[in-house]
Amino acid sequence: MKKLAVLAVLALCLDSRFPILDSSVWATPPKVAEPLPLVFNPPKGERSTLKNGMVVYLLEDHDLPLVHGSAIIKTGTFYDEAAKPGTAELVGDTMRSGGSRTYDADGMNETLEFLGASVETGMGDEAGSAGFTTLSKHVGTVLPIFADVLKNPAFRADKFTVEKEQMLDGIRRRNDDPRSIARRETRRILFGAAHPYGRRYEAAEVAAITTADLAAFHKKYFVPRAVVLAVSGDFQSKQMLAELEKVFGDWADTPQAALPAVPAAAADSRKVVLIAKDNITQTAFRVAQSALKRHDPGHFDFEVMNDILGGNSFISRLFTDVRSRQGLAYGVGSLFAEWGEAGYFTAACGTRNENAIKALKAVMAHIELIRKEPVKDAELETAKSSLINSFIFHYQTSAQIIGQRASLEYYGYPADYLDTYLDHVRKVGKEQVLKAAAERLKPADSLILVVGPSSLQKDLEQYGKVEVRKPD
Repeated sequence: MKKLAVLAVLALCLDSRFPILDSSVWATPPKVAEPLPLVFNPPKGERSTLKNGMVVYLLEDHDLPLVHGSAIIKTGTFYDEAAKPGTAELVGDTMRSGGSRTYDADGMNETLEFLGASVETGMGDEAGSAGFTTLSKHVGTVLPIFADVLKNPAFRADKFTVEKEQMLDGIRRRNDDPRSIARRETRRILFGAAHPYGRRYEAAEVAAITTADLAAFHKKYFVPRAVVLAVSGDFQSKQMLAELEKVFGDWADTPQAALPAVPAAAADSRKVVLIAKDNITQTAFRVAQSALKRHDPGHFDFEVMNDILGGNSFISRLFTDVRSRQGLAYGVGSLFAEWGEAGYFTAACGTRNENAIKALKAVMAHIELIRKEPVKDAELETAKSSLINSFIFHYQTSAQIIGQRASLEYYGYPADYLDTYLDHVRKVGKEQVLKAAAERLKPADSLILVVGPSSLQKDLEQYGKVEVRKPD
């Protein structure tokens, strides 16, 4: 009976008098409009100079009753005295935690906590930093605290001792993680142990640093003309500029001491280094070389090439093949750093010990492949779209935008860098990617650094003479 019913329904469907299967009544996909070109027109803000020479960028944003400030200071860990590495970082940490001459550290903490505000300081490779966040109604209280921390840090002995002990503890534990060892020692070998780009902190050197060293460092490098300050949020620009003149007006316009010169980096040469660590189950390795420094005209071509090779966390060649398809890595990718006098490129991988050589071969093969064959149209467009979307995502707030404009001035980029970034990326073609890889990547001259068991030495010899070291 059921079979007869099914046949009857099927007959009706096939009968031309019943257009159930007639294509004229099938649903058709809706027409989707072509996406409009992505446009990025960030606000410019206002640039001014205080009477003492400090550069100020201001950007009003009245959406929320908040004010953000961030300062970049012309200094950094690269400018430590060779005999006292770690001084700059301790300056960045203790400026805030040690309070200022006017504001006791503990009292400052209580005031800021009560107001729901913050004042922070830090130190990077090529720049010091200081910043504040507050409700706009509390700017009159928070801004003087921020200014005094920047101008007159106290470097209290008890707070300094805490910061120094944390740094010493980090030195004691620096060989716990194979990836940290690989990251640190790659730079150290590429640039040399005495070079600012490769230098590391040693316990005896850090232990010898005093609060007097911090005060001397601050006096040499923290002057108004060395500061670029960006302020955004709920204020009137004319009034904010007057407030800044008021709180920074007593900071004398004195010349900054000359920053120590950064010497030329060592030339590339193939070296295979095994840092033997036999009590671990995971190996970390890096294939590294010197690369383009800041303001290199080939930056955008190299950036797109790197995104395709390993810079994109989920769709790069290294990720999709070495990790996803072959299952040889926990994490794998590539990156490059650009500094004022040099830069470097590295492909990095973390894997099980038994997969280390296979993973290394796969990474080396991908570096060779991108040097020899044009990339596919689809992966080129995906990489460019990813870079563009990521770029815009990082500049969604007024603080991000005006902070970046200040940063671009500090590092010597053109004033229209933000405005032209998308066009630069869009113009990169397959030929430029191939040229960037062929001319810039030098696997035959690269450092191969492996942190793993000593049993890997024999297999590593296929890449050259292996220098075996112990973690130190």
